[in-house]
Amino acid sequence: LYSKMPAAVAKEEGTAKVLRAAIDAHFVFNALPDDCKAAIVQSMSRLDVAAGEKLVGQGDPPDKWYILESGTCSVYISQVGAGAAPVAMLSPGAVFGEMAMLHDSPRNASVLAHTAAVVWALDKYSHNMILDLLDTGVRKNGPPAASFKAPRGPTTREQALARLQSAAPHSPSNIDDLTSVGFAQNHARM
Repeated sequence: LYSKMPAAVAKEEGTAKVLRAAIDAHFVFNALPDDCKAAIVQSMSRLDVAAGEKLVGQGDPPDKWYILESGTCSVYISQVGAGAAPVAMLSPGAVFGEMAMLHDSPRNASVLAHTAAVVWALDKYSHNMILDLLDTGVRKNGPPAASFKAPRGPTTREQALARLQSAAPHSPSNIDDLTSVGFAQNHARM
């Protein structure tokens, strides 16, 4: 299955540790085995973002999820007739954009770099490899992910999504759902 993963992107040791810590603390991804988490870290691509640059647009289809390495990002939610309202500030270690990917639904909020930032992104193709691994029944103390066979049948993605949706209910009214429950302590509400 890992043969389908994109080529590894070089990272400094400190960066790899930040990304791994974010994945280890994430309420969904922490259940993956170590070799799978390592493959995710290796597959993430660096984005250098200028202050004010939009990373995620509310209503956009999901194409990546992110881990903030440095800098800060602001989360905004637009409501009809009210415009965009700031709802959270993300700090290093925050994971965002993953809920839209997990639910394959439009983004619930916009995320803009509040300061210059370094963000690491996992594209949709690599993300779908995570779903394939989850669908094989991988759990934290299970055998190495590399020992699992590739998923079978046309419902693999649907089964994985059903499992994730039942494990991590999503509500656009809950800001923690937009930015990862596991990182709520990293959010300074505005």
